[in-house]
Amino acid sequence: QVADALAPCVEVARARCADAAALFASLSTNRDALEARARDIAFAFAESMALALLTRHAEWASRHGDDAGSVVAARNMASLLARTSC
Repeated sequence: QVADALAPCVEVARARCADAAALFASLSTNRDALEARARDIAFAFAESMALALLTRHAEWASRHGDDAGSVVAARNMASLLARTSC
């Protein structure tokens, strides 16, 4: 049940990381453009890693009898990141 609740979080983390990688790849031949968007790329990678970590924590917490607060936090972060782009 928790895995089903967290599935959207995993998908958003993967998609966000893929978007950042695609942006990096598209700008890799243009140094000026890459430097101009470096912060956006770094934040996108960092956000996807933070969501992945939060999701794994929620899975761990649910296995150890913790309340559903961490699942809610992961789903809220996924929802926020799904509405934004890098």
